[in-house]
Amino acid sequence: MKKWDEYDSILAIKYNCTGAYELIEALGTGSYCSTFRACHKPSKSIVAVKRIYIGDSEGELEDIMEEVDFVQYGCKDCPYIIKYQHKYIEKNHLKIVMEYCSEGSLDQFIQTFKITEQHIAAVCRQTLHAFHHLHMYLRTFHGDVKASNILLTKEGEVRLRGMSAFNGIDTKSKAFERITGTPYWMAPECANATGSFKSDIWSLGITCIEMAELEPPLSNMHPMRAIFVVGSLKSPPCLADESLWSLEFIDFIQSCLKIGPTERPTASELLLHPFIKNASSKVPLVKLARYTM
Repeated sequence: MKKWDEYDSILAIKYNCTGAYELIEALGTGSYCSTFRACHKPSKSIVAVKRIYIGDSEGELEDIMEEVDFVQYGCKDCPYIIKYQHKYIEKNHLKIVMEYCSEGSLDQFIQTFKITEQHIAAVCRQTLHAFHHLHMYLRTFHGDVKASNILLTKEGEVRLRGMSAFNGIDTKSKAFERITGTPYWMAPECANATGSFKSDIWSLGITCIEMAELEPPLSNMHPMRAIFVVGSLKSPPCLADESLWSLEFIDFIQSCLKIGPTERPTASELLLHPFIKNASSKVPLVKLARYTM
């Protein structure tokens, strides 16, 4: 393991990052991580910069670097997964430079605009293509699919973020034995620490309900209680009022939300579902009506 000062000099020199980025505005902040809209001063291009506090633990830095490399190199050929351009260390912070998605995250988008099944189908179509890349080529699953981990570009393209390098599927067990995900979107098997490719399919079904109703099922429940409830489900959640939605959309959600993971279709199979087959290749962002606040 290299010392941080070695990482700092190697990465900063390689990518000519020292002083190259001007942070314009904060896009999101957390306890250890913040994301900014930034300008690459030499080229005037707009990017996003994620700044992660790395503290005093070199072990943590090694884990973070593995996560970043997984996305930067493993996912670079999939157009539906966020692109990491490079990384560098500056003053005890790891900075990750990535593509900027001007329309923000899907959870913010659905709170602002009235979206239709046409929009939902387009989001699902692109997300399923991202799943296909993760599941079939990288032999891993996302593990935390929800609207806040789906970004939109101004062209109406989806970018999936938030995937982990540590959700690889063991070839013998076909599952990764730890609890992954966020409680309300978590598949029943994830609540019992046996997540797999099919866990992403469940989470997409829950995200469909979130897009339709602005909240996932059980959202009025404490997260720890929700994990227990999800892990012991006997019947899947559904739309509150199915009369408002098409039979194809209802069937798509039902296909995703099978209690048994082996009963759920693969991403490739869902791309052939009638709800998805006729979906737009991009999210139609024009002529969207804002909610009246």
